[in-house]
Amino acid sequence: AVSTAATEATAVSGDEPAESTAKGLPRERVEGTEALAPFSVTINFDAANAPLLQARSLKFRSDARAMDLERYLCAKLKIASVVLVVDKCFVPQPDHELGALYKSFGRSGALHITYGTQAVFG
Repeated sequence: AVSTAATEATAVSGDEPAESTAKGLPRERVEGTEALAPFSVTINFDAANAPLLQARSLKFRSDARAMDLERYLCAKLKIASVVLVVDKCFVPQPDHELGALYKSFGRSGALHITYGTQAVFG
């Protein structure tokens, strides 16, 4: 009996990807799925029924999530909770990355977020 590790080992030539799946088969490279290096996202803030920030524009890493921004604002403003509204359109899920929000809703080189202590519609 030959061990499975010996049968799964394959020689890597110059045209095959160096990575392989658990079964030793080459991993397919799907365009657009590679992890991007984090970049800086400029966020312009507007306050709605909440204290004002000293700086209306701040930079965050693109891989930061909406919940990280919520925590930052709560700590900075010394409030218990905050609601974020992206581009006066929708409330992002806590796990949305700021970079993805910027790519979808950014304009004029920044992501525009309105924050408040309560959700306000209308």
